Amino acid sequence: MDASVSLRWWKHKDLGMNWEQHDKVDLMSLAVAAPYADVVVTERRWEHLLRASGLAKRHKTIVGRGVDGVWAALELAGTARSE
Repeated sequence: MDASVSLRWWKHKDLGMNWEQHDKVDLMSLAVAAPYADVVVTERRWEHLLRASGLAKRHKTIVGRGVDGVWAALELAGTARSE
């Protein structure tokens, strides 16, 4: 519940960040993923909110965004990148 309330509060805090069509689903998914997953890869705005709110640090979750975020997160998690 803390993750859900924190993400919602931080999202409302930034008046320049409008709510978009799937934001509610993103918020609910990330509120579960952030506390329980080791790695979360999401959109830039949600990555920022996970870091700014302190949720990523508090739950020791590696957060990334986009395809580059996947590789960076895997490297941080100790998985080698093979091309």
